[in-house]
Amino acid sequence: MQDWADDLGAYLTGIWAELGDFTRERDGYPGLAVLATHGDDAPEMRHIVIRKADRAVSQLMLHTDAATPKVRQIEANPAVSLMVWNSTQQLQLRVKGRAEVLGSYAADKVWADLPFASKGNYGVSPDPGSVIDHALGYE
Repeated sequence: MQDWADDLGAYLTGIWAELGDFTRERDGYPGLAVLATHGDDAPEMRHIVIRKADRAVSQLMLHTDAATPKVRQIEANPAVSLMVWNSTQQLQLRVKGRAEVLGSYAADKVWADLPFASKGNYGVSPDPGSVIDHALGYE
């Protein structure tokens, strides 16, 4: 267990630090979280990268392709859940909250600041979440 686990104030600081650590690369990849949204007939879960953790406003920022089903799911029902797992510390964090899809002005700013190499993860064809015939059946 963490040293900070014995005191509530230190615990919250430790949790936000851990969430912030998920915005940094780990073994060449950012830390992955699991995001749960409300699908049409069942909950939907998928890995997602936490891009920013801001304790001052109790906010996490996540990026996704605008064409993904999760965008429509969040717009229909913004209640979401997020789970991160730190295997080194044997620590699981679960977060419940309300998601908001940013408007085009805010999204344009995020896009402009995104590294070129990361932009290739967006705008694929067919749209993310589509059924494909084989593992590399997309552009």
